[in-house]
Amino acid sequence: QQQQQQQVQTTSDPNKKSQDVRMLKALLRDKALAEYENWLDQRQIVGSVLAQRHHDLSVVCYKQKKYLSELETAKKEFQKALEMMASASTKTDVEEKKSIDETVVAKDIRSQQLINLVSEEKSIVDAVYWLDKGLENDVLTISEWLKAVRNLSKEQYNKRALMNKILRLNNLEAPI
Repeated sequence: QQQQQQQVQTTSDPNKKSQDVRMLKALLRDKALAEYENWLDQRQIVGSVLAQRHHDLSVVCYKQKKYLSELETAKKEFQKALEMMASASTKTDVEEKKSIDETVVAKDIRSQQLINLVSEEKSIVDAVYWLDKGLENDVLTISEWLKAVRNLSKEQYNKRALMNKILRLNNLEAPI
């Protein structure tokens, strides 16, 4: 009973009541201030993250604009090159068609002979290739293939030997 009377006395004491109210207000103010500071810290973190993202996007946007301008420049250069090629193509169509013999001109007789030998040797290589294809497809018998390849190989050997001799006479290095 004494405890109940003390409680009744403390709650009935007006000074004690106002002190409790002040303490309660102070606690609520401290709690509200702590929550506000926490909220403010979170907003600052979000703000700094957003600022970093904005910066990153600005850098990417700048790089893309730079790349786009480089592409535009390359496109213009490519279009100019295409126009030049088209105009050159029309010029050559208008001019007489020249044979390869008229286009490649040797400076002397040996050089001309060398050009002819290289051309003939490359033709022999092509012929052997097509003979091989004929053998694979059963168009030629093995004896026909052997005879043709043997003859072409002899001819190729003679042409290569003559090419090397011409190169030696002109003080050039032989490729074979």
